[in-house]
Amino acid sequence: MFASHTLERGMITMAKKPTVTPGSKVPDSGIYKSSKSGQRSTMVKGEPAPPTPKKGETWKQVVDTNPRDRSSKK
Repeated sequence: MFASHTLERGMITMAKKPTVTPGSKVPDSGIYKSSKSGQRSTMVKGEPAPPTPKKGETWKQVVDTNPRDRSSKK
């Protein structure tokens, strides 16, 4: 679920955490967790994502290590 805050007549929804496939460019620096095995990896924006421990997994960001950087969040 997304966290949200209600403002007078609108709603602000927090950005969805990035999901990355092995070998693709990391969109936002942070700590990522593999989808099946639960292994964690620290990844740097612009670098290729490492291989996952198990076939068919993806990486999902669990900690944003640079929350003030809004250049990759839209």
